[in-house]
Amino acid sequence: MFNYESHKKHKGGGLAQPHKTARFVIGLLALLLLPATSALSQDKSRIVEWHQPPISDKNTIPVKGTQAVSQIDVLEITGVVVDGKSVKLGQSFTADDNWIEKLTVKIKNVSNVTVSKVQMNLFLPQVMPGGPLVTFCYGCGPTVGKTISPGEEVEMKVVFYSWLTGEINKKSSLAEITKAEINDVTVAAADGTKWLSGCVKAADPANACPP
Repeated sequence: MFNYESHKKHKGGGLAQPHKTARFVIGLLALLLLPATSALSQDKSRIVEWHQPPISDKNTIPVKGTQAVSQIDVLEITGVVVDGKSVKLGQSFTADDNWIEKLTVKIKNVSNVTVSKVQMNLFLPQVMPGGPLVTFCYGCGPTVGKTISPGEEVEMKVVFYSWLTGEINKKSSLAEITKAEINDVTVAAADGTKWLSGCVKAADPANACPP
């Protein structure tokens, strides 16, 4: 038991002061725990790529009213960004466990028609078969009711992220998700025309769907 009077008597002597001893112990524990904490927060290698073989008019019968095509040309992918950094489809990059939430696909309407909705579905191989699918959308979710005019560029982000993470955690964890594959893209024009494909035109050849 700590004796206050004895401590006063020996103050400045050989006995260590309790508050200094406590600071030393806390500091030592912090140094020991630092490597483990850093390891837990380290980024991992991730990748987004086109699913192969891609959905097209050669291997898919779409729902009534939708036309399957080998590549969607009314839109163009102008960039792919994760946490503010540009990445290339099919090339690995480093990101933390919340990389899907931070993933942005930039698209531009390169046609002369108004686009009312774009939906992109991605597979996560680590939780397949059965999904869940990752859905990126413009014209639904937070952007419901918005359209893309000819020449306009917009950004698509993941929708229903809270639901998605819950479904992933039933099978695996966000930390284990390192790959996403673009499986299909559906585009709806304001006049009611719909296209479906596993490929979309890309401004950068590095992001183009493999032949």
